[in-house]
Order: sequence, then C-alpha cells, then structure tokens
Amino acid sequence: MNKQFTERYRGENAVDAFRTGTRVSRDAYGMGLGNLCDKSSFRVITPIGPVILDDDVWNHQLPSWVRDPWGPAACVELGGGNFLFFGVAPVT
Repeated sequence: MNKQFTERYRGENAVDAFRTGTRVSRDAYGMGLGNLCDKSSFRVITPIGPVILDDDVWNHQLPSWVRDPWGPAACVELGGGNFLFFGVAPVT
C-alpha cells in the first residue's frame, strides 16, 4: 500500500530542508507510514504557476517518478527558505 504526502519545511537550501524534514517527519510519524521520512532523495521541480495538488494533478499532470513510492520526493522552492516536498511513499 502507498500513501501520498505533502510536507513543508524550512532550510537554508533544499538539502537542508530535506534533512530537517526527514528528521522531523521520522520523529513525528515514524518510518513506514508513507511520509517524507520514507524517502532517501528528492528532485527539485519548477512549476509553471501556482502549486495546486488536487486529484487531477496527482493522477494526470505530475511526472510518473513523483508517483513512484520507491523514487525521489518532489521539491518546490516556495521562497523565504520554505520548501514543499511531496510524492508517494510506501506504507509497510
């Protein structure tokens, strides 16, 4: 079983925010529950317009690697040191 996740974290850069996010996510939720902490890497994407993650976007408009539970998380820089991480992670 897999689960979609969307989590926002702050950092000096995307790597710093990812490290913070995986640590905070692991401490808050634990491993294997389909959250950012279940990802080992990320890829930065640059959206063309606002980030709206509704069912149509999840199912039809995101690259296939974002929906891969074993692939990297997607990352969007929101500005001001804020980063949005999202994707699909395995629930074990």
